[in-house]
Amino acid sequence: MERYRSNPDRVIRIGVVTSSQRVLMSLPRLPEWYPANAVSYQAAIPLMKTNSLSMLIYFVTAWLATAAHADSCKAGTRPASTPTERFSLNANGSVLDKQTGLTWMRCALGQTWDAGTCMGTATNYAWQDTDWAKDTVNLDGYADHTDWRIPLVPELASIVELGCLDHRINTTVFPKTPPGLFWSSTEKTKRQDYAYALDFGAGGATAQLKTIPGALRLVRGGPWWTPPK
Repeated sequence: MERYRSNPDRVIRIGVVTSSQRVLMSLPRLPEWYPANAVSYQAAIPLMKTNSLSMLIYFVTAWLATAAHADSCKAGTRPASTPTERFSLNANGSVLDKQTGLTWMRCALGQTWDAGTCMGTATNYAWQDTDWAKDTVNLDGYADHTDWRIPLVPELASIVELGCLDHRINTTVFPKTPPGLFWSSTEKTKRQDYAYALDFGAGGATAQLKTIPGALRLVRGGPWWTPPK
């Protein structure tokens, strides 16, 4: 399906490939909005501050569609979008992304950091329970901090590894990440029963019913991106 705005000179068509379908979407003709790598993605995010949330989700999903379409990482076929040297790995189970300034938990909630890796199975939460889970972590003072929060959609997208599929993440930095949905704090506009999640398997950023189970990775610092008003 193809969709254009009234002025065809103002749009481009972007093919977004998932595991089951190809969706064509239209975005304003701003070349820097269709990044070829993580650097241009970082540069493009400030432009989103003045645009709608739906445009942001289109942008993030289109960007994720540039990821490798294979069952594993393809080393050498393209520069890594999240090279390990971009991160400062901490012994306490947290990691600093030097590019965004955000500090992430290396494990999903439910897993434990032990002997330099994530142990156990990630817990799946309904979106309504994610605040409770985050508050519990802060009460415990994970990694000696009490200001952990649920990430926004662009923040989750910033740690996607475009050279990999299923898992689409640097597993040296984030070991044993489950290849599935991770919740964001971003709710769908005018639909209080939906919130956005990002699939670290083969999908993209999509609005999901808040009752759907999803994993959770907390972040601190920022916010790196401010939602449009």
